[in-house]
Parts: sequence; C-alpha cells; structure tokens
Amino acid sequence: MTRNIVILESAKDDFKEIKIYVHSEFGEPIWKAVNAEYKAAFKEIQRNPEYGTDIEELRTL
Repeated sequence: MTRNIVILESAKDDFKEIKIYVHSEFGEPIWKAVNAEYKAAFKEIQRNPEYGTDIEELRTL
C-alpha cells in the first residue's frame, strides 16, 4: 500500500532556503545530488512510514 506524504508549509519554506543556500554556495551539480538524496529519503519514508515521527499537526489529516 502506497501512502501519501504530507509536507508542512514550514518544511517547504525550509526546503526552499536549503535549495537557495546549497545552490549559491556549491552550485547546480551539488544541488542536484542533495535534491536526489531528499527525494530518496521521502520515498523511503513513504514505503516505511514507521520510520517517521508522529507530528501533532498531522494527526487530523
């Protein structure tokens, strides 16, 4: 069973800041590698949701 991943708006904002920082400090190739690592981590959590942490804000979803 595939589960949906819910990403909080605050996490999206953090991710944008990380993208800007990594891209400006290390360049496009490093950003692509970092982004691929994030995507792989999200897919792993999607396959194995017990790896994640219960977050109060998400209990109502």
